[in-house]
Amino acid sequence: MRVFLNEFKAIFTHAGVRFIIIVGPLFYAFLYPLPYKNDIVTGQPIVLVDLDQSTLSRRLMRMLESTPSIHITHFSQSPQEAKRLLETEQVYGIVLIPKFFERAIYTSTPARVELYTNANYFLIYSAIANAVVDVLDTLSDAIKTHKSLFESEIAKEHNLLSLQTIPLYNPSVGYLNYAIANVFIFILHQTLLMGTSMLTCAQGRVVSHFSSALRLMWVRCVCFSVIYAFLALLYLGVLFPYYGIHIHANPSVLLGFMLVFLMSTASCGVVLGTFVRKGTQAAQIVLISSLPLVFMMGFIWPLELMPRFLRLLLQIVPAYHGISSMVMLNQLGAPLSAAFSHVIYLVGILGLALCVGAWRLSRKTHA
Repeated sequence: MRVFLNEFKAIFTHAGVRFIIIVGPLFYAFLYPLPYKNDIVTGQPIVLVDLDQSTLSRRLMRMLESTPSIHITHFSQSPQEAKRLLETEQVYGIVLIPKFFERAIYTSTPARVELYTNANYFLIYSAIANAVVDVLDTLSDAIKTHKSLFESEIAKEHNLLSLQTIPLYNPSVGYLNYAIANVFIFILHQTLLMGTSMLTCAQGRVVSHFSSALRLMWVRCVCFSVIYAFLALLYLGVLFPYYGIHIHANPSVLLGFMLVFLMSTASCGVVLGTFVRKGTQAAQIVLISSLPLVFMMGFIWPLELMPRFLRLLLQIVPAYHGISSMVMLNQLGAPLSAAFSHVIYLVGILGLALCVGAWRLSRKTHA
């Protein structure tokens, strides 16, 4: 018990470690999801350029205005003026109805409606594009139905069956259920790596025997894992419901898996701390590697499109197995057996890191 108390004292008396493992996870937990809190984008301003000025173009305008995703804030007869509004970001999209739009419909000539959007903001771009496409599809079906009444070809022209899609694992079709849960695991991984490596480097402790070094590593991993278990409970039990992230996993199974993941990550942090001379170097290494790693986790960029050597490298990164298992257990509601291979990898990483770290602590003199 004295060994554990001394380790907790070392953790909380180190200002840098204390800031990273407490302030860091709390800060990122509330900062990162803030832009996605509303989850879906609505009421985006667009400008309508109606060069046709016909009954059908005005009907299309009313249909566009009735959609919740977009809002027509400007009406213009000049494409150049509309382009200026888009470039100055007064609007995020342009819908241009060309001349002879209604005549093309009556003469069964393919009609065209032009859409220009600002693709710098992916969510806004997607909301505007989907809304305009849905409106045009609806208007097209209405015109087909109207024509079929006169041509007696309703079976040929009109779709009698409509498709309704219900997303099972991402009901809001937004970023919160898709990405935020995975990013939370990555935040725990990166801050835990920084905290354990900084403390190991700062103490510069040399242990004479391998067994003593192994015990030191085990105690350190357990202490950090206990601290991060409370952060994991905060994330999973408080922030997930607060942000509306769905939880399908059994809480006890999820907590047991999180403990294995935290122990594996902490052991890797201790190993990293034996290779650097300053705690700031460890923090810099982890921060610089964050952006490439988050793109390699599989939920932003498909793993199948990555080079084979990168996929092999990911097998020794605890965050990869943690995020993959979290998606299976929590988002998809899979049983623990589905993520068993990732659990085996985490246990293997823990055992390998404990041995390497203990060997380094018992052999290497730290600055």
